[in-house]
Amino acid sequence: MLNCKIIIVGSSQEALKFKPIDEYDVIAVNQAIDITREHTDYWFTLDPSPSNQKIMREQPYDCRYIAAVPNEFGDPDAIISCMRNKRPDNVHYLERIAGNGFLSSHYGLCEDQNQIATGNSAYGALNLAYHLGASEIILLGISGDQSPKFDGTYCECLAHLPDLFESAIPQLTERGIRVYTANKITKITCFPYTDIFDR
Repeated sequence: MLNCKIIIVGSSQEALKFKPIDEYDVIAVNQAIDITREHTDYWFTLDPSPSNQKIMREQPYDCRYIAAVPNEFGDPDAIISCMRNKRPDNVHYLERIAGNGFLSSHYGLCEDQNQIATGNSAYGALNLAYHLGASEIILLGISGDQSPKFDGTYCECLAHLPDLFESAIPQLTERGIRVYTANKITKITCFPYTDIFDR
């Protein structure tokens, strides 16, 4: 799937601008699948929260479900109760690689196709797009701030996101991958803005 174009859709308010564009595949991150719906090619998460487990179990749309979750997910003796649930079937599981950053963030993308850098599900989706051989990536609904998500809920601290995304630039540049943000309001300013969803 080399030289594909990919839209990664996160959960900030501007994700509501999403519309399908013929030549782009879509990676929906977590609850963003409620926006992308039948236009989703891949669903991705790093977070086996109850709401994401529900998506993994029900698989509401015909797309490929991919997760890079903690090793203890599915262990009946896991410390966190929701982690004790059986891993849902028909999900492609990749290895989640931690680093030394905030929330164990891994700065820089994983090169191994079976591994995903952790720190935030939208950043993990960037690593997935990298593995898929994307030539162009558009980030939508990824603001990196504390504003409410499209469903009115809030994320925990996202202050590490600008540095996390910026850490991927050397690898993206080396492969000639163009990355744009379609968010007018975002803390992730290391990528140029595109008005593709405003036209």
